[in-house]
Amino acid sequence: MTDQCTVLIVDDNTEDCTTYRRYLTQDRGEEVYGVVVAHTGHEALRLFEEKVPDCVLLYHMMPDMDGLKVLASLRDSEGKVTCPVLMLTGSANPWVAVKAIKGGAEDYLIKEDVTSETLRCAIANAIEKRASQQMLEESHAQFEAAFTDAAIGMALVAPDGRWLRVNPAFTSLLVQFHLRSCGQILFRVNYRA
Repeated sequence: MTDQCTVLIVDDNTEDCTTYRRYLTQDRGEEVYGVVVAHTGHEALRLFEEKVPDCVLLYHMMPDMDGLKVLASLRDSEGKVTCPVLMLTGSANPWVAVKAIKGGAEDYLIKEDVTSETLRCAIANAIEKRASQQMLEESHAQFEAAFTDAAIGMALVAPDGRWLRVNPAFTSLLVQFHLRSCGQILFRVNYRA
């Protein structure tokens, strides 16, 4: 890979970290991902700032702070987690899964079910999903700027004819039209009997 993605593995179990590192390595020994390892929540937060990973593999039960607290600490000033996070747990726990996803995790993995293939797939999907979300947000921002700043009047209308939005230029046109048409009959409706 020319642009190697970095995965921050956060787990207090050294053996599991070694296994995940091996899973993220191809058979020929060539790394698919750059790997950085943290064994505590505080170390993870420090490395997150220093290394700026493309994905975080975060174990839920840590000695100094649980994974949900680490996840909450990864939020930026807008309240978003800046890179995809995959939450790991030792057993199936729906409460943790729901909390993790609501807290901003992309996925939830159970340690005993993690294989080389599932881990690589989950990481690749999470990174791809995040990239797609960022592209969509950028596209939306470009549309908003073009719509708002357009010199011509533009309106968004629902299929049923409801007005959804108008831009400032369209509003200006409506005001001018209203001022010019006061007292005039604009439409005649002819009913046939």
